[in-house]
Amino acid sequence: MEIKGLHVAIVHRRFALGGAEEVSRQTACLFSELGIHTHFFAETHIATEWALPADPLIDLSLLPQGMRLWTKESTLYLVRAFKERGVKVLIIPIALRNDYLPLIRAAGIKIIYWCHSSPLWELIDRRERASYKAHHPWYKNLYSLTLRRLRLALTSAEKLRTRYRDLVWQVDCFITLTPEYVQEFVSALGLNDEEASRFAVMPNMAFLPKHQPIPAKDRPKKILFVGRLSYADKRPDRVLQIWEKVCQDLPDWEVEIYGKGSEEKFLRRMIQEKQLPRITLKGYIADATAVYASGAILMMTSTYEGWGLVLSEAQASGVVPIAFDSSAGIRELIGKDSTCGCLVAPFDLDAYAAQLRRLCQDVELRSRLSQAAQTHCLDYSPERMRSRWEEIFSQL
Repeated sequence: MEIKGLHVAIVHRRFALGGAEEVSRQTACLFSELGIHTHFFAETHIATEWALPADPLIDLSLLPQGMRLWTKESTLYLVRAFKERGVKVLIIPIALRNDYLPLIRAAGIKIIYWCHSSPLWELIDRRERASYKAHHPWYKNLYSLTLRRLRLALTSAEKLRTRYRDLVWQVDCFITLTPEYVQEFVSALGLNDEEASRFAVMPNMAFLPKHQPIPAKDRPKKILFVGRLSYADKRPDRVLQIWEKVCQDLPDWEVEIYGKGSEEKFLRRMIQEKQLPRITLKGYIADATAVYASGAILMMTSTYEGWGLVLSEAQASGVVPIAFDSSAGIRELIGKDSTCGCLVAPFDLDAYAAQLRRLCQDVELRSRLSQAAQTHCLDYSPERMRSRWEEIFSQL
């Protein structure tokens, strides 16, 4: 497939705050450098959270008001829009149920599914949503322990696996973030060699800052959390639990939490009830570059992550990450031997607190990990990802 002059569509439900949405924006900019036109489609767009690049090769179209993505009506609408724009390749980066992909392939359009999370993440997500949350009021837990547990009981893991098996055959290329995820999918879905050959690996890009990062020894003694304040995946409440264990040992350190989400009011209540010192909810920030420049350590406390975009963003800025070893994506970035950050066994809060305490108190360790992390980010530079995309398009 000829790359220069190619027209590609990327479809999301909405363009707003989110890792997959940010990766799609970055990818469109990379495509532009290759002479590829990118056409974004979505139901909604929140411009204050997701900015469309000012590039003549990139545009955004919204579905007609009230039209839901991946119904038969919207699929036929998109097929017409693709034909009008000369789209040859469709990239779908979000795993929404879609029974009409054959209509798109029948129109001669190649389909790439880009999985931005860990394999079968939905099972973990539903389990966590149905769990008891100690920091939530009783009526919230009643909802989780009744209706959400009923939904969990009715959820068939095999039905989900069947949906993914069908997806493997309905698309021309199935992208995962790491080689280990390919093996996890092959094993979980029982795929044969031909089916496994449909997979490709495409990590998320990492961008080095324009200015040289501040050395670890000169950075403010500040611990950061950057991400959506949601329970099932990000678990920001763990930040508070861990800080409670170490705050007295680290009197000259502080914690700043950046993000917004449904957990915010519960986190504020936890801070007040536990009287936690030197920890602040800072709200949502569109560009975290300045935030990373002001911190020394990034805490990630997620139950599951596909990649953890904030990890590579922090590493590129010289911030040392610490995270639970909960996915292959996190291991890819931090290193199985914690060479570019600190990995902690899931989900041991005492072990996490001990590692965090050590990291805060050992400036030489922070300096070594910071330097290694910045070097590791070069493996995910736009230049290296450009060649991977060229290979994928050439094989379609």
